[in-house]
Amino acid sequence: MSQARKVLNIRKVLESQSDIVHDEFHFFNADTRAVFFGAHLIDWLLANHNPAKLERKDMTKIVQDELYDPSLAHQVIYPVEHNLRFIDSEKHMYRLAPDQFNEYQANPLILNLHGLDTSSNKFIYELEDEHPTIQHIMEQLREIVGDIYKDFVEQDGTLVDYEALKDSQLFCNKYIPFVTKLAFTDISKIIGDDDLTKAFWINIFNVFAIHIQIAHYSLKKTFAMTVAEKLESLNTYLYNLGGHNYSLNDIHHSILRKNDPAGLSTAYDMFKSMFSSAKPQRFHEFDPRHKFVLRTFDPRVNFALNFGSISCPPLKYYDYENIENQLDHAAKRFCTKEVHIVETKGRRHIQLSQLFKDYQKDYGHTHVELFDYILNHCDDDEEKDELTKAKEHPDKAQIEFKKFNYDVNAKKHTDLETRLASVV
Repeated sequence: MSQARKVLNIRKVLESQSDIVHDEFHFFNADTRAVFFGAHLIDWLLANHNPAKLERKDMTKIVQDELYDPSLAHQVIYPVEHNLRFIDSEKHMYRLAPDQFNEYQANPLILNLHGLDTSSNKFIYELEDEHPTIQHIMEQLREIVGDIYKDFVEQDGTLVDYEALKDSQLFCNKYIPFVTKLAFTDISKIIGDDDLTKAFWINIFNVFAIHIQIAHYSLKKTFAMTVAEKLESLNTYLYNLGGHNYSLNDIHHSILRKNDPAGLSTAYDMFKSMFSSAKPQRFHEFDPRHKFVLRTFDPRVNFALNFGSISCPPLKYYDYENIENQLDHAAKRFCTKEVHIVETKGRRHIQLSQLFKDYQKDYGHTHVELFDYILNHCDDDEEKDELTKAKEHPDKAQIEFKKFNYDVNAKKHTDLETRLASVV
């Protein structure tokens, strides 16, 4: 389908951007760079990029529709410190995409941009008809991540050889260029296809978490993380995908758990949610990332995500063509492996993974509903019999949630293995 002809010539606008872009030494944020106010942009476009002789209100709408609209595959104009529609005012600041990416590259927490060469990558609006298909992107992802899992992850998906992976040709020369290119790639073609959306984001989440462990090692010279460091890493480290930043919690709770407020980025976010009548959301409707939120909630995704700790579900590559079967298998494996029945003095103790407590509302509002979900995804007949008895006689059953083990899922090297690896 051909696209409607755009009023603004984006390339010409960017070529002459020095006319509008300047350093704004704002009293509230003294290091704000390469910015402009909305009103100044409209003034400049009307004077220099207005062959159709548009009126001010019409130019403002064109800017919103062609340069700023969150539904665009890639925005040309980025807001600075606000999350609203484009506003024609002298209060709200903006940046153009190339300058915004310079800001991103200066941020050491954006792992797929910081300190990396991006000169060979073109922005989406520069590619015209050269966009890679989402099928091609998924094939590359499957090939590269599949090789990482094959060569550096235990066969059962539990442990990762971070020590060997961090300096490998596969990670440094194949994976890093690929994930860097994703910052400039149109990933919007997955929108509307929940199977494709789940497969893309689950696989990105899991390999992103591996990248975080390697980044942590580069700073601390250890793969070990305290519980506080592990939980902080879920929000602080970022990947830029399609021009926008995502944390692990953004991917998990915003996209895969349908904009659930769990894991909100800051204590202030949580504080606000306590005093708001509206359900708090991580991605609001004007957020360009909002368009990726799953249409249909699927609680099985929790059994597919591994953020690099011992108690996480095992690592596995998820193919979008077969993701229904794979997620069913993941749910059955987890529900069978992470549920234990222990009887003491005539009372049944049902030991469950902490995950069932953290996301209980995903599986039911009561313990009976939770039991029903586990029963439907459990392959152990003895366990199913005991769960059925516990469901029928809840007064004789006591649920215990096992403490989550946040230790890093790193393969331990012997001294000999480490010496041999260093020689190779």
